[in-house]
Amino acid sequence: MVGLDEIPLSQFVPRCHFAVVLDTYLAGEARELTVKQQLEHQRVEWVSLCKMRKHEHGMLGWLPSDLLYWIFLKKSDSLAEWMKSIGHELAHTIEGPETFHPFELKLPDGCSTYATLEKLCEQFATRWLELPSVQASKWEVLSELAMNGKIRLAIPPLTT
Repeated sequence: MVGLDEIPLSQFVPRCHFAVVLDTYLAGEARELTVKQQLEHQRVEWVSLCKMRKHEHGMLGWLPSDLLYWIFLKKSDSLAEWMKSIGHELAHTIEGPETFHPFELKLPDGCSTYATLEKLCEQFATRWLELPSVQASKWEVLSELAMNGKIRLAIPPLTT
């Protein structure tokens, strides 16, 4: 019997191109890079702990002029919840800035609702956390977050 986490995300939402993009990322790049390298590759400059409302666990910020992202995590969450939130917010960066605007949500093609988009990001995070590359490198990120409350990643400037 096949487990739900073995079924491609694109089969859950067949007409959503974003699901295909997430499947491709999980099958390729994510298997080779550490957590920090994945964040840097997706232009995540900061991961920072902060206070959030009860129902929130993570948020993604974006600086359009430099194509940089920031991930904010709920300070009072567990280490496991921090990693799940990093995976969830990382998923939002994979489709790229054309589908992310902090004041105006633009859903990826084929994702009919915000709830569908969020479920895809949650499923992505669950699968991402199981990857050997993530398991092997997550403690570097978690220990830095726990000690400093934030991580600054080395993002090269955009070249024109």
